[in-house]
Amino acid sequence: MSTVSLPEAPTASGLRVQDLHVRYGERHAVQGVSFSVAPGQTLAIVGESGCGKSSTALAVARLLPPGASIEGRALVGDLDLVDARGRTLREARGRVVAYMPQDAMAALNPVQSARRQIAEVLSFRQGASRSEAAAGAVALLAEVGINEPESVARRYPHELSGGMRQRVMLAIALAARPRVLIADEPTTALDVTVQAGILSLVRRLTRADAMALVWITHDIGVVAEIADAVAVMYGGRIVEQGPVETIFEHPEHPYTRALVHAPRQSRDALPKAPFQAIPGSPPLGEFPVGCPFHPRCARAVCADDAADAGAGPGALRGLPPAERTPMTTGDPLLQLTDVHKQYRSVRALRGVSVEIRPGETLGMVGESGSGKSTVGRIVLGLERPTSGSLRFDGRPYPRTARSLRAIRRRIGIVFQDPYDSLDPRFTLRRIIDEPLRTHGLPSGRDRIAELLTSVGMENADPDSYPTTYSGGQRQRIGIARALALEPDLIVCDEPTSALDVSVQAQILNLLLALQRERNLAYLFISHDLEVVRRMSDRIAVIREGEVVETGPAAEVTSAPQHPYTRALLDAVPATRPSERHVDANGSADPVVAA
Repeated sequence: MSTVSLPEAPTASGLRVQDLHVRYGERHAVQGVSFSVAPGQTLAIVGESGCGKSSTALAVARLLPPGASIEGRALVGDLDLVDARGRTLREARGRVVAYMPQDAMAALNPVQSARRQIAEVLSFRQGASRSEAAAGAVALLAEVGINEPESVARRYPHELSGGMRQRVMLAIALAARPRVLIADEPTTALDVTVQAGILSLVRRLTRADAMALVWITHDIGVVAEIADAVAVMYGGRIVEQGPVETIFEHPEHPYTRALVHAPRQSRDALPKAPFQAIPGSPPLGEFPVGCPFHPRCARAVCADDAADAGAGPGALRGLPPAERTPMTTGDPLLQLTDVHKQYRSVRALRGVSVEIRPGETLGMVGESGSGKSTVGRIVLGLERPTSGSLRFDGRPYPRTARSLRAIRRRIGIVFQDPYDSLDPRFTLRRIIDEPLRTHGLPSGRDRIAELLTSVGMENADPDSYPTTYSGGQRQRIGIARALALEPDLIVCDEPTSALDVSVQAQILNLLLALQRERNLAYLFISHDLEVVRRMSDRIAVIREGEVVETGPAAEVTSAPQHPYTRALLDAVPATRPSERHVDANGSADPVVAA
């Protein structure tokens, strides 16, 4: 096979954004945003969904959808990306600015191999021949840290893990050696260990090629790991920006303090204690006068004086007092004993034995593919184990569909994605009413209103559709549906991984409150060990289909016995820059780099 030399990195010049505005029709998404990123440096833009982060990224990359308008400047050297048109814009995409999206599975072509998708960029941008582009694709896969790049190059996206797909996307973004790389939430759906590896890799490549990196995220822990500087967005504006150490140690704006404080408070809090939450939700399109954060903040002066918005200590409302729920006792509600599951040549579960008592939360944590969701599907009766036994309330799981129906009535499910789990063609009334009708239980307007009220959606119109609600509100609707049959156990399968940190805290607090009120038992499945620690009475750590460690939440997370548990804990993002795993050159702790 012929070889090809990867292109040299272009002359570094950094990125300067000045007074950027973005509109979608009459709705403002970005208002007067300005920032700069030096070559080899990383600027993290952080904020909740709807704050304007992605619109800013898409505007700079000139990837806004038709109908959107953009004003201002985005300068890379002498080139203004906002004014670029025609051939100039086509040449700038990839060479000057590259964009790395959040969902690699959706962004990659499902019918083309990794090699072909990377080679396409090399052919188009570098004029490489077919053989040169194919060899260059393999070289890029090796550069982004993929072992056996020749083998991975032949695979299709569905044959790759989430971390591999994201590395393929990074190889595509780096193919033309851009001056600016914009990464839009690229690690949100990844396990903590995979995420740590991607962060280390991107930081190293940024420094090596003197690229300006703009990292979009809502995860303040990722900011602590990777950023040199931080811009905090809210209501389409940057409310505070500065060096990462200053933002973390001396935040001025109340919204910045709320974001920075949440992970620190989480690390110090007891299991089952309420989470730090920001009341309310961000404004969308119609921004209030003065500081856009003032409707969610105790500082009334900010409503009238925008210039004073960032001054003073400020205060946050609605922070619930910490309280601890005692460990439950009694006979197990659910028991899995030596459960195995085989899918043709794949052993998904290898002798899993766990139990959950009434009113207790068992957290199940592990990386993608470890078997967590398979356990959940078996508990729900959606899969049958190859061998082993299950008991619910002291009785064996029935084998007939009719008898299994009675078990399913007592077990609810809260899904991971609040956007995909609710049928957009159904009204809220029909969504919540469906399980009641399926099981022949009484329904009606009062029952629907009662369930919506129980999840904090008392003002929702039962005849409206889920598309009119935010992600956090949709997850509340999903919880209301899970509560409709008054279950004893709810399987929570990554219920907050798709949500912002503040919305995540609201949903987790809701689950804790409902557990206290109704004595619910939870099987809480997640790859986020910190969230699992806070939510759980006990934790089961699962790896490659085996439970490698189990015990009280505080013991498992403070004194882990198994090396895999320690690796998961070591990969949890830092809460401040001084604790980061990734150093200035992109090197990482050995366990993180692995």
